[in-house]
Amino acid sequence: PVDQYIGGIEHAILHLMYFRFYHKLLRDARMVDSNEPARNLLCQGMVIAETYYRPNPDGSKDWINPADV
Repeated sequence: PVDQYIGGIEHAILHLMYFRFYHKLLRDARMVDSNEPARNLLCQGMVIAETYYRPNPDGSKDWINPADV
């Protein structure tokens, strides 16, 4: 299995379902020996608002509140 699976809510429906389905298929065919395809699952939140930033000369970003734009 992979150590860490990171995905947002959009991954919960199809990506994760296929990820687990094919792993279980491989397990039943005795091609893998674990029950789950990932040791850890991290589901991120979904961005639901506009995001703005200003790039800095050093490559970092200054994030700007949408109310200030």
